[in-house]
Amino acid sequence: ETPTQIIADVAIVGETNIWFAAAGGYVYYSSNGGSSISTQTAGTVTAQNLAAISFADSLLGYAVGAANAFIKTTDGGSWEAVTGPSVGIALTAVKAIENTDIVFVGDASGNVFRSDDNGTTWETSLAASSSTSGGIRGIAACNCNIILVAANDASGNGFVVMRNGDT
Repeated sequence: ETPTQIIADVAIVGETNIWFAAAGGYVYYSSNGGSSISTQTAGTVTAQNLAAISFADSLLGYAVGAANAFIKTTDGGSWEAVTGPSVGIALTAVKAIENTDIVFVGDASGNVFRSDDNGTTWETSLAASSSTSGGIRGIAACNCNIILVAANDASGNGFVVMRNGDT
């Protein structure tokens, strides 16, 4: 099948598993490196535009988007809506920590939130500042407990912030 929605982000696990986050709450999937693509959810879990997708392993994944949209799968294919960190905010980035229940999300206001329980509860990991007020554009993290955040200031200038993931 050919995706019908604009794709915003992609996550690859292993050599062949690929997930695509797209407009309208769509998530597409390929088990064969992109040779064929199927729809896993067609805007039924959330109708919000999805901006980012990340997986902790081949089963546990998250996608985020407009209006605090936060969806997850625990089996690599059945998606469910979960409450994101703050009502009404546009989530712009997500990073699942490999083989853990830890997930970070960033928003359009420049905040980064952390959940240690797959998105059930949230804490602020990085509060918005003048350097991040233009929004979080990407999050990189590893099991070493250091996160890198790509952000823009209000003028659109790019910044990279390094942070201990515990704070």
